[in-house]
Amino acid sequence: MSERAHAARRGLGRRRFLGALAGAVATVPFLRTFPVGADAPPLAKLICFGTPSGYLVGPQGDASLGYEGWRPAGMTGREAALPARLPEMFRALEPYRDRLLFVEGLAGEAGPHKQSSNLLTGWREYEPAGAGEREFYSRDISIDQLFGRQTASRVLNLSFRIDGFAPGEGYWSSLGENRPVMPIQSPVDAFDRVFGASIDDPARREQRARRQSVLDTMAGDMRGLSARLPQRDRVRLEAHLESIRLLELELDAGAGSCTAGDAPGAYDYLSDARLPQVMRDHTDVLVQALACGFARAGTLQAGNFGGSHRPSWTEYGISTTYRDHAIAHKFGGGTGAGSDGLSREEAIRLGVRMQVAYNSMFAYLLERLSTTIDADGRPMIENTLVLHAKPMGMNHDKDWMLHVLAGGSGVGLRGGRYIIAGDAGVEPESGRADSDTPRVANRRYNDLLTGMCQSLGMPVTAFGNPASCQEPVALG
Repeated sequence: MSERAHAARRGLGRRRFLGALAGAVATVPFLRTFPVGADAPPLAKLICFGTPSGYLVGPQGDASLGYEGWRPAGMTGREAALPARLPEMFRALEPYRDRLLFVEGLAGEAGPHKQSSNLLTGWREYEPAGAGEREFYSRDISIDQLFGRQTASRVLNLSFRIDGFAPGEGYWSSLGENRPVMPIQSPVDAFDRVFGASIDDPARREQRARRQSVLDTMAGDMRGLSARLPQRDRVRLEAHLESIRLLELELDAGAGSCTAGDAPGAYDYLSDARLPQVMRDHTDVLVQALACGFARAGTLQAGNFGGSHRPSWTEYGISTTYRDHAIAHKFGGGTGAGSDGLSREEAIRLGVRMQVAYNSMFAYLLERLSTTIDADGRPMIENTLVLHAKPMGMNHDKDWMLHVLAGGSGVGLRGGRYIIAGDAGVEPESGRADSDTPRVANRRYNDLLTGMCQSLGMPVTAFGNPASCQEPVALG
């Protein structure tokens, strides 16, 4: 089915159709045509890892106890060394504690459930004219795509199944205003995207021929549409046509010097029970792609950020028919989101196991980066800045967010630390941070994105909405 047909099936209008076309060519290296910077270290890489909802408070069994499940015990002041033994939900990350930087207290830019498109852009959501209230996208370019532009390199965007409550919660990588990137969801397709052109067998030749045919059809559809569009929209359409042309060249030229590892097996990659396997398979492809130079940036997300999947993952000790979203609501003492019949006690148990699972998937990414040797002979994690972000803060709130970063000296990150970078969520007089206190937000995560850009060598002094920027969060 062509993108045009797909758009028509979903009932997209002209403007929304143009925005949706971004997904078809999202991983094309068309950013090479833009001016690039020369300041990024030659081996620097960026990975943005995302999981749904917000970090839950911790393993104490009662969400009202505050943030002791995040912070090092007895922490005073704004910075502390990480403990030798991390809290339960982060325990899988212990082997990499010296690579980790926890950043607490930064506020979100948008309201609850509209944070997804802001996480990597630092702008409030963009809602297309005529779209429903649950459809929202970004207002500007995301940090992964900007890094791709600066380094004249590809960006590989991968995800578990994208579906759920609101279309905007499925897209956090963005090429610009109302130009969301559709990530690759099948591990087999991701593998073939990176390595398929270098594997010569009849089945893959046939597959490449089919993809070439789809691109030809898409280009024809877009050229036919061009004559019916106003001039302001033709410019965007021509940019998409150029992207398709570059993708055609890439299919012809192959994947370059990448040597394929073991291809993922065929399985139902859309099944909720397969989410952990999809994340591991995507991780393997992404790390290989960065190691061989196919890309220098990538995103990896555990599905729709609204938490539309049911986390039944026996390998992590969790089996439930409730969705991630419902568990997050009930964990904090709320209702709704399909949580009827779920006790808070069970929600707390499931919630902690869910966080353990997500951080175990994150730990697998760090393991692969730690055991893959980069071009300078060091583990690739030394030269890779990794961000684990969630679209919400404490117990499904938009503020008092926690970001976990990992990396090494090659990207200017000094690990083994926990810092409180802002006061979002703290009631000023008492200093408390429970869910019932008034919220203040003296600093937003724009400052973290700016700090990440500078750590990667990009000449950026403010990222996203300038009104939300103060001083960059220093990673070193």
